[in-house]
Amino acid sequence: MPSESNLTSIDTPNNSTESFAHDDLAESAWEAKIDYIAEKYELTRRQKEIFGYLAKGRDAKFLENHLCISYSTAKSHIYSIYIKLDIHSRQEIIDLIESIEIPEE
Repeated sequence: MPSESNLTSIDTPNNSTESFAHDDLAESAWEAKIDYIAEKYELTRRQKEIFGYLAKGRDAKFLENHLCISYSTAKSHIYSIYIKLDIHSRQEIIDLIESIEIPEE
């Protein structure tokens, strides 16, 4: 049995609270971009909710289970969002979000 001195320790940043703050800031910026896109492209409240899931990589099967809607309804929402945003793939969702610069107030 190895002694405690022989065990490899995992290095953690000294500023772990800064890391969490940075993650919260990034998440907040991501959400702000989703809000901006939803307003700009006139997504409905439900479409905005579903767009948020799509932006995180979720699919129709997840939406079906998580939102308690039929698979067909989930696909219909996704289709409507793709039409409004003039996109054709999940990658284009990510590209769109990353391309948005939130105007400063």
